[in-house]
Amino acid sequence: MRDMISAELPNFMPLHRQVKEILLRRIANGWKGAGEALPSESDLAADLEVSLGTIRAALGLLAADKVLVRQQGKGTYVTLHDEARILFQFQRLTPDAQARQFPESQVLSVNTEPPDAGDQAQLGLAVGEQVVKLRRTRSLGGLTCITELITLPVVLFPKIEAQDLPNNLYEFYSVHYGVRIAKAVEQLKAVGATANDSGHLGVPVGTPLLQIDRVAVDLCDRPVERRISRCLTDDYHYLSKLE
Repeated sequence: MRDMISAELPNFMPLHRQVKEILLRRIANGWKGAGEALPSESDLAADLEVSLGTIRAALGLLAADKVLVRQQGKGTYVTLHDEARILFQFQRLTPDAQARQFPESQVLSVNTEPPDAGDQAQLGLAVGEQVVKLRRTRSLGGLTCITELITLPVVLFPKIEAQDLPNNLYEFYSVHYGVRIAKAVEQLKAVGATANDSGHLGVPVGTPLLQIDRVAVDLCDRPVERRISRCLTDDYHYLSKLE
């Protein structure tokens, strides 16, 4: 298997990083789903014809990237996109006077539409490629404080408009479409509330909002979702932990 590894990836890459990339590709291609256990370290080492130390180093890198979770005495599992994980990894809007909460959602509409120029650039869409636009509101502590527009390539999420969409979309993407969100890039900007925002948030047009324009990518660094959230911040703040 060493020859196969070298053929797949640049041979100047350290071996444990080559193994990491191969395991990552396998997971991205559906080898193991969210919450499923990987084979034992010894079985993986035998399969890839590398040492246990190399396997452990590769698994450590994947665990650091939150692709895997290692449980002492139990094994190594593909990470679940559960609410607890998303709350601390992706949900940054936080009440000023309360603990962090996972927002509740209300779907307003789901439609197949042509992408706008921003969608096409951010998601790397081909000319003529269609997208699904999901519009919803989100609330914290019973107060509607976010309007959200989510754009998805139709080719990755066929017939999603016919699905009963849950609050936790990232877990839904993983379970139903095999699309696992690995990380995201966000752009923050101060904007004024539009007439649409005004109607849903109950504030005057022009009220200051925080706009979060997020592009989420999968395990293969492919952009798979664009999400524009427009947030009231009178009683909330954006929390970012830098490490």
